[in-house]
Amino acid sequence: MEVNMDVKKNKDEELSFVDDEEKMRDFKELTKEEFLFSYSYLTEEEYDATMRCLKRRDNIMNLGKFLEMYDNWNGNTRVNDDELNTIAENTTFIICEERKELLHREVVAFGFYDGVLTVRIR
Repeated sequence: MEVNMDVKKNKDEELSFVDDEEKMRDFKELTKEEFLFSYSYLTEEEYDATMRCLKRRDNIMNLGKFLEMYDNWNGNTRVNDDELNTIAENTTFIICEERKELLHREVVAFGFYDGVLTVRIR
């Protein structure tokens, strides 16, 4: 069952336009019918895949949301990948400002190690 969900998730990611800023601006403003009329080259399947991707993203804790809740913006934060390799290490504020490409990534674990907030993302 889990493999089936992964296949569906990957297919949705391929079909979706969640990374297209212009389309996403209109996606949030227009009804489904208005959107598909305006972007007549897109299919209903692509629209629905985008909607599913957004719902999945809303249900996960991403690094941006996580760091917004952390109240020590001047404290040190270390961000590791799934293999525990350090991707970034700086103050929380600097990571949020200078490593924006990481903010959408999913938080899978966190803890304090030697006084440093350490977050693992995928």
